[in-house]
Amino acid sequence: MDLITFLLLLLGGCAAGLVAGYSGVGAGIIIVPLLLVYYKAAGVTSLVATHLAFGTSLFVVVFGAALSVYRSRTEGHVLWRTALIMGCSGVLGAAAGSLAAGDLPESTLKRIFGALVLLAAFQLFTNRRKPGIRPDPPLIEVRMAAAGAFTGSVSALGGIGGGVLFFPFLYSYFLVPLKKASDTSGVVSLMTAAAASAGYLYAGLHEPLLPPAVVGFVDPLHALPLILGALPCFIAGASLGSRSRIPALQKMLGVFLVVMALKMLLAP
Repeated sequence: MDLITFLLLLLGGCAAGLVAGYSGVGAGIIIVPLLLVYYKAAGVTSLVATHLAFGTSLFVVVFGAALSVYRSRTEGHVLWRTALIMGCSGVLGAAAGSLAAGDLPESTLKRIFGALVLLAAFQLFTNRRKPGIRPDPPLIEVRMAAAGAFTGSVSALGGIGGGVLFFPFLYSYFLVPLKKASDTSGVVSLMTAAAASAGYLYAGLHEPLLPPAVVGFVDPLHALPLILGALPCFIAGASLGSRSRIPALQKMLGVFLVVMALKMLLAP
């Protein structure tokens, strides 16, 4: 990797970290398109480029989610029982989803990613809590486990960490307070992103079309500048977002995500 590539990926990581920290939509939504553009320019065949972008994105998300969990560890907002229930089932779903992704065509993976980006855009346009019904205590853990397995598998298939799915379930359906839903979602996202990235790594171990210096569908070399850029900028974005949110900026980001999603959904 030359210096120009390193610096461009570093800047891309910074952008992803700022967006994730400020808006909460997840760094993977920025990292995946960035890697797809890079791999196309680098001559990586489209037969594996999307899988490699997804696996590498999830690998980067692990570090961002770990940082988020570390920063919130002393605030006491994490519902650990909920996190373990959804996280453990989410790990199983993420592992299954990432292994299944290895056999899916790039067009299918891009459409799943596009649908998740649309969901993220919707969350930026509205933060109102939808009416929800808290299940009876004997059923809530079963439903949390089912929600974890579903969101884990879908987020793995879409190449993102899962916060864009876990948070709405916790906040809108299970009626968890905002801060607790956000911090608990971070723990679950860490668990599922780790499982999904491991699944992509395993799924691509014997893929002959991959470029050199990758491990399965994970590219640690090019993930490094993304991580170095994303982590400090995530902190800066989160700090900015906690002080003030600019509605016009969020709407602009939402429009950008809609355009990105449509491009993915309409790709041949």
